[in-house]
Amino acid sequence: MLETRERLQVKAAISGIVTDMNTDLSEGIWVSAGEPLLAVKDQQALRIAAYVREQDLGRVSVTTGGRFYPEEPGWGTIEAAVSRLDEVGVRELDKLYLASLFGGDIPVREGRNQELITQESYYVMMLEPQGATIMPDRVLRGSVVVEGEARSMLSGMVQLILQVFQQESGF
Repeated sequence: MLETRERLQVKAAISGIVTDMNTDLSEGIWVSAGEPLLAVKDQQALRIAAYVREQDLGRVSVTTGGRFYPEEPGWGTIEAAVSRLDEVGVRELDKLYLASLFGGDIPVREGRNQELITQESYYVMMLEPQGATIMPDRVLRGSVVVEGEARSMLSGMVQLILQVFQQESGF
């Protein structure tokens, strides 16, 4: 009995505060495995996630600095440094507020199972704020501008033509 009670306790992987709770929950109600119960906000770390198009991937690195510009009025610019750049592209977008179908900037199409499939390759870039920053109480959408290697328009066009050729040839 004690083992069952231990197994049924809800525990978060991080310490923080509850920000969103499923309003359909009440005492004695059963929930399905994987059903979201609540969201826990990590009070210790502010993270900035940005999505980089494949053609811009070679222009940035983990030694790059940048700025986050929140869309919401009242929030100032946040200085940040790139801490991670994923090597594998995102095929499905799990952030509705970033999807073009919901007013975001990332072009997506709806898949057979209502998943949001990106129209082009994007890679996740994580940034760490530099200096003192006020912790928001929710997700802030905005734009990230990072320092990158300069590239001529001609080289960008050549790269685009090569990508189209590669996609159409099946390689």
